[in-house]
Amino acid sequence: MSVLSGVKKLVSGLPRRFTAVDFDSRQMRIVHAEHVGGRMRVLKLHQLAMPPETDLSNAQLVGQVLGKGIRDLGLSGTGVLMNVPRGQAVLKPLTLPAQTPRQELPAMVQFQMEKELPFRPEEAVIDFTMAEHFDAVASAELSAAGAGVSLLVSAVRLPVVDYYRRVAEAAGVKLARLGLRPYASIQCVDACTLRAESETVAIVHVTPDETEINVLLGGGLTFSRSAVVTVLPPKTGSDPAVKETVDALATEVARSLQSYQAVQGGKKVDAILVAGGTGIESRLASHLAQRLLTKCEIFHPGPALGVHSDAPETSAFIAALGLAVGHCSKILPFDFLAPKRPVVRRDLKKIRRIAALAMAGVVLLGAGIAFTAHLQAKRTVLQNLRNKVASAQKENKDVKALQKRVKAFDTWLSDSRNWLDHWTYLSCLFPPCQDAYISDFRVNRSDGSISFIVKAREAEIITDLGKRLTEAGYEFRAGRETATEQDRYGYLHAADMKVILPPNLEMNLANMEKPKRPVDDSSLEDFLRPGYKPVGSPNLRPPEGSPPSASGPAPSSLPSSPEAPEAPAAPTAASPPPQPADGYIGTDGKTYTGRLAVDRKQHEKTTELYWQKKVRDRERESQREVEKKRELEKARERERERRSSRRGDGNE
Repeated sequence: MSVLSGVKKLVSGLPRRFTAVDFDSRQMRIVHAEHVGGRMRVLKLHQLAMPPETDLSNAQLVGQVLGKGIRDLGLSGTGVLMNVPRGQAVLKPLTLPAQTPRQELPAMVQFQMEKELPFRPEEAVIDFTMAEHFDAVASAELSAAGAGVSLLVSAVRLPVVDYYRRVAEAAGVKLARLGLRPYASIQCVDACTLRAESETVAIVHVTPDETEINVLLGGGLTFSRSAVVTVLPPKTGSDPAVKETVDALATEVARSLQSYQAVQGGKKVDAILVAGGTGIESRLASHLAQRLLTKCEIFHPGPALGVHSDAPETSAFIAALGLAVGHCSKILPFDFLAPKRPVVRRDLKKIRRIAALAMAGVVLLGAGIAFTAHLQAKRTVLQNLRNKVASAQKENKDVKALQKRVKAFDTWLSDSRNWLDHWTYLSCLFPPCQDAYISDFRVNRSDGSISFIVKAREAEIITDLGKRLTEAGYEFRAGRETATEQDRYGYLHAADMKVILPPNLEMNLANMEKPKRPVDDSSLEDFLRPGYKPVGSPNLRPPEGSPPSASGPAPSSLPSSPEAPEAPAAPTAASPPPQPADGYIGTDGKTYTGRLAVDRKQHEKTTELYWQKKVRDRERESQREVEKKRELEKARERERERRSSRRGDGNE
């Protein structure tokens, strides 16, 4: 009972219904079957014509044909079984040491076959079986003598397995098994024929692309070979191409059987079974019977397997039916989807070390997470403090500005030089603005010096200024005096001067004469804030042609002097309209009051100065153009004179 329950449990692990598929470049054969009580029962047999000139290497196209046939037959959802042709597989008998443990066989086979494969081991999918096979007699003798374990190894390239996976994917089905076609053929023959254990049967499976010649002895495959002979569809019974194909196939079968007899010591083949769906099988069987003098017939598995009489010709279904029979009986030795692989040994010590390291990693990870959370909390507190500091700094902006002014004032007081007193003293020493004025005023606190440019009407005025500075106790450095073009104020001479302020110079400002300000001086009105008028200062505009008085000594009135040439008269603007006491009348005739009056006056003044500058720039540009033309004309004149002198020298 225990054996029976084990068999039932084994059989129940298989899918109840499945589909076996075999195809070539001309036809695709589909067998839908189920296993009942450990036996296979055929439910449907269907044959599809492949599209003309089908490229079998196109897995997408083949998968589409298969998917359409599966859907038309209503077989969606069933597992699909397929075979690898003999021409795409390597079969190799292998003998391993006698005491090799069974769990070590996959690793030993993998190691041994890496030396025997015609392609790279990385591309190989290797499976093996210990069932009867060719060269098994010699291997059995070695095994009986304790010299080794006999195996039959089959290997295919990984791209071949991937091809069948892509076919199934394109068809929308699940690939459940990928076997080897010669073993499917011998399973079909073994299930459909009665023969003695010692009888040798040759199976010739003809397809349009290749012909497989397999020899069956007892219950095992003892010889297998693929002959690549293309079989064209027959047109007429006397077609010369058909006769040529039959002769070629008969020759390949005869050579294969001769090779088998050579290996097996002249063992005779008792019968030949021819199967296929190309249409030349009957002519090939007759030709082989005459040529080899051996019983030869067409193999029809249909009646033995209970296939309905209205089903297609079953001789072409030998591989698909054999795949279904072997799948139900679980005696197919090869499955390239799930090959026998080396058992991975488990090193308990290594596993414990890895577990300890993993535990340590988890602890470190937890500690890291906790530290990160703590650090994030601290960063949040720090950011809050920074926000409070920024808010306090914003509120204390006025305090900082006051501190900055106090610091500047303290720095000014801590300096050994009283800049304001020195500047007042120097203002009293400078000549009046009718004679000279300064520009480009700079102060250098590091060496205690004041640098400026003096512009004067006469060179003696600059010399007299140097004498006054020396007599007052100042050290100064005067640059080279230059006579420039007369500016619009009438000042012809200019010189750079640097006055060094002594730290402890005694300045008696009470005895110095205060420079008088001209009654028409408007420097304070021009250079202080708009609308400001100092006490006692008349609201008069300076005449055009007066020099600026923003940098330099306070200007005085302009008395007529016979020594100093009179400045050229500057153009004067039209008299402005009388201004009301509480407003300002602009050039546009409108009356402005309050702040608008101040802004309007400033705007008109800025506009006037801008256009005066534009006029001056245009005059300078015109002057430059004239000078350039003069220089160019002079250069051309010199070039003409040079050429004339050369011609004169040549004539001489």
